Amino acid sequence: MSPKSVRTPGSCFLGIRNCNRCRRSYAACSNHRSSDFRASTPLVIFGISNMPSRMTGRRAVELRTRKIGWAPVNPEGVNMRIISAIAGTGPALVAVLTIAPPLATTSTAYAAQAPDPAPYVAKARAAAKALATALKARLEQAISEGGAENAIRICNIEAPEIADAISADTGLSVGRTALKWRNPANRPNDWERAVLKRFEREKAAGADLKKLEHFAFLTEDGKPVFRYMKAIPTAEVCLACHGSDLAPELVEKLDKLYPQDRARGFKVGDLRGAFTITAPVPATP
Repeated sequence: MSPKSVRTPGSCFLGIRNCNRCRRSYAACSNHRSSDFRASTPLVIFGISNMPSRMTGRRAVELRTRKIGWAPVNPEGVNMRIISAIAGTGPALVAVLTIAPPLATTSTAYAAQAPDPAPYVAKARAAAKALATALKARLEQAISEGGAENAIRICNIEAPEIADAISADTGLSVGRTALKWRNPANRPNDWERAVLKRFEREKAAGADLKKLEHFAFLTEDGKPVFRYMKAIPTAEVCLACHGSDLAPELVEKLDKLYPQDRARGFKVGDLRGAFTITAPVPATP
């Protein structure tokens, strides 16, 4: 059974951190992420940059995008019993952590205070993989039971619930975003949009989308946060609702649910979007 949402002012039904404006969970609310999670446009180099944005004046410690490999292990920090109960899935896959030492930078004020990224990356990877595994399992089940129209309900209703459950279990804000979004609640903010475009450029240069991720320590609204994004390649199961050859009745239903829908016409292997994760970082005394 999917958990029922009973929200109260200031907290979501799972008690996770909320949007300061509409009080929805960050995993479910992207309408205000562009303001509540404003990020400086980072200057990316092969290691760490610590440069103030020309537009915002904020500083960003930016870690380069890395390619990763996957190994079947239990993701530390994610309660798979909760996720399995919601989505009917088994153990997830988690990325093998490989982080090269950062290069020296000309500005080290924030870089010197930034924590070790390894535990943040490991936890974010585990959460992203848990969400990916759960969603794929539910979509395949829904399509087998009731066709593509049945799958719409999964992304519309269950996906935010699963993301909220993972967020509550990990203490992270877990969600999805895309350049070609279907639900306006999943629109990317400026930092997310820049990362998504970076993924597209790397794919065009021959990179494997399955192995693309990006993470950074940012100062947002005066508070340090860790941001992580993992590219989502378009899979065969996605084409049922996001492909080019959609049945008229399915198009009618999508038009009714998502009048601003931009997420059609995809092919297998296209960049569908990304998992986007935010973690609070303790302030350095």
